[in-house]
Amino acid sequence: MLESLKPTSHLVFGTGLTGGYLLGALMHSGAQVFAVARPSNQECWNQGLELSDYLDHNVVLPKPDRVTPADAKEFDLIWLSVKCTATANIIEDLRAFVGANTTIVCCQNGFGSDAIVRDAFPNNHVENAIVGFNVAVVNLAHLRRATEGDFVISKELAESYNLNFGSDLMPLHVSEDMLASRWAKLQLNLANAVNALADVPVKTMLEDRAYRRVIAAIMRELLALVKQQQIKLPKIAAIPGRWMPTLMTLPDPIYLAIAQSTLAIDPTARTSMWWDLDNGVKTEIDFINGAVSRLGKELGIPTPANDALIALVKEVESGTKKRDWSAQQFHDLILRR
Repeated sequence: MLESLKPTSHLVFGTGLTGGYLLGALMHSGAQVFAVARPSNQECWNQGLELSDYLDHNVVLPKPDRVTPADAKEFDLIWLSVKCTATANIIEDLRAFVGANTTIVCCQNGFGSDAIVRDAFPNNHVENAIVGFNVAVVNLAHLRRATEGDFVISKELAESYNLNFGSDLMPLHVSEDMLASRWAKLQLNLANAVNALADVPVKTMLEDRAYRRVIAAIMRELLALVKQQQIKLPKIAAIPGRWMPTLMTLPDPIYLAIAQSTLAIDPTARTSMWWDLDNGVKTEIDFINGAVSRLGKELGIPTPANDALIALVKEVESGTKKRDWSAQQFHDLILRR
């Protein structure tokens, strides 16, 4: 049970695109917040940190405050926003900031990385948060929310710490069922791998029926699993999740007419998994599509489209395949294996 105390201090541990944007949003709300960031980030922030979004909201903030593990400063709330794949490697550094009453909030994609944190800090309360939008980099001191979506936290966390840092730049949503909300977000995140392999902006991907058919297939597999688990997914996007696969398979002219709000995104936006593949960094595929594959195996329900997508991402990661296919060739690679 969380202690009913308003926190006096926040720490954002990990200030990549989403962590940096969260840091700025907390600063914008007036919270007392520090960051564990790379020295290169801090240098870029010497003149301040700028946030903007696809709706043209904008704010310029002062230079963020930075701490290092050597400072050994304890915080009330830690927002952990490192990649899932980096979680195990940062645990020892994280210990420098965790006190007896610290709450750790994992702001990470998919399922699995929070278990590493819970195992490392069995006496602390560990929560999950959902970043429901993509962040693009204009430059290292200017981050842009490129798509619609909220930052989602649990009702317990919001009430225990009186959290109200939402704004036009980063809407805050309080969920009464975080497990269902996380599966709903995972349904959307499944498309990250498609975007990474398509090697095109998200908007371009969604405008092509061949890509959308792949997305529809991997979403249907997830929906079959949550139905078996009797998990009712909340509506977290403009279109209810259960309708998305049908919408995705419609011919382009019909889809484009219906899904205008879905396509109201920054035309340059790409997913974090695309950034990982493009920079030769290990992706979070095992925590996202891998979560569907693992649950499918547990329940005895096949997930062939997600399995094929996982295999193809790993082939690109290892350098055995290049992203040189057309949309239709990609469709056939995934759905006709």
